[in-house]
Amino acid sequence: MKVAVIFEDILDSGGGFQQALSTACLLNKHHDTYTYVFYTTQKQNIEILGRSGAEAHFLNPRSISNLIYRVYDRFFKYGTARRWLQFISFSESPFEKVLINNQVDLIYFLRPSALVLFLAKTNYIITVWDLCHRDHPEFPEVNFEGEFEGRENLLINTLHKAVAVLADSESGKANIIRRYGCDPERIFVAQFLPAIGIRAGQFIDIRKRYSLKNKYIFYPAQFWSHKNHIYILDGLKLLRHKFGVEIDAVFSGSDKGNLQFVLNYARKLGLESNVHYVGFVPTEEMSSFYKHAVALVMPTYFGPTNIPPLEAFTLGCPVCYSDLPGLRDQVRDAVFLMDLDEPESMANHIMTILSAPEIVQEKINRGKQLLSQWTANDYWNVLREIFDKYSMKMRCWKNE
Repeated sequence: MKVAVIFEDILDSGGGFQQALSTACLLNKHHDTYTYVFYTTQKQNIEILGRSGAEAHFLNPRSISNLIYRVYDRFFKYGTARRWLQFISFSESPFEKVLINNQVDLIYFLRPSALVLFLAKTNYIITVWDLCHRDHPEFPEVNFEGEFEGRENLLINTLHKAVAVLADSESGKANIIRRYGCDPERIFVAQFLPAIGIRAGQFIDIRKRYSLKNKYIFYPAQFWSHKNHIYILDGLKLLRHKFGVEIDAVFSGSDKGNLQFVLNYARKLGLESNVHYVGFVPTEEMSSFYKHAVALVMPTYFGPTNIPPLEAFTLGCPVCYSDLPGLRDQVRDAVFLMDLDEPESMANHIMTILSAPEIVQEKINRGKQLLSQWTANDYWNVLREIFDKYSMKMRCWKNE
């Protein structure tokens, strides 16, 4: 059976890219079971996947000469409009023709993808990272300019037709069933894995390279409003004025429109010298940022799962994390849970981390135990079950 693996993320897109890369590399290691053909919509991914031993082909869904698709891309986003336009033009989109010509039997989308809506006669597996547009619709990035409608229409039009839906957690699975009435047996839980480049043995003098004089907390996150960077700034102010402790914050990640707001807020609080924005951090530096940090502090509203806590667990870095439903299920008792309505909660946890090494070590040990309970092999077993079941059914209408 031949499976097309669609890789659409770009290097600086954060956890989505890292999860897609981990999955692609995992599949490539098991190429003796089924045949995997990797397609990417980002040219730079060809080299990145190549370094991991996976040959990828460039796929440009926008280089479509048919006028209907050009009109669609300009005036529509997602939804039934795409199905309608496809119906009145032709039964197979140029995207699907590429896959059919390569004799692809099944398509595995490594991220939520609108390309699913261009399929007329090819089965697919779809990935759902979160339903945060339903859980937290207040945030602009999942609400404004048609984003809410786009996400909603994509899920409504693709979930029920999928061979399988991959959810990030049991709480994520339950949310999909509750929101969209999907069949539970079609939804498979495949938990996130730490980024493949995170290794305990790497060492770079991060303090010297980035001129970091004070102790610092680390937050690798793109600058979306839901990442809640301002909570950290409020916590730093409390550490200074209530406890007399000067702590810096290192923020990494690309700007998605909220960076200047965060920097302005830091200036308003008199913390501009305590905030270090280092932009996109190369993989080889990430491990050292974690290793030297007082803690990973991640007050995000979105989940239910995220990759940075797993990376921190790998490297023995203490974690302060959002105390929210779903999110706390991922990390259990291995982190310091923060009340997002009370920045003092973060400040108190940092004081504990600085003064109680035995408590910190206990958390670190629990984090490593959690990591051992879900491995790359477990992830592969989930995928193999999906592939095996589909392969058995496909024998009824197609020779492998």
